[in-house]
Amino acid sequence: MANPTTMITDQVIASELLNTLKASIKNQALALTEISTTDIRNMMMQHFNDTVNAHGRLTDLMIQRGWYQAYNPSAQIHSDLRNASMTLQTTHR
Repeated sequence: MANPTTMITDQVIASELLNTLKASIKNQALALTEISTTDIRNMMMQHFNDTVNAHGRLTDLMIQRGWYQAYNPSAQIHSDLRNASMTLQTTHR
């Protein structure tokens, strides 16, 4: 059973989805190099493009909300460390 004091925020969900989309893009790109059937490759290419577009939209949203510091790595690292610390404090109560 989940700890009732644990908060899953929109930022946490968005970050997890962004990581999932990144992994999916890598896997789909690899799969595209293995497909020999034109119709299947075209279908997979459309799915790949949709995933890349979803990644871009989510990245833009996260930047707008201040959840992702794409152009300031040191600020992003600081934010990640702060969020990890808050998560550890919340889960160890």
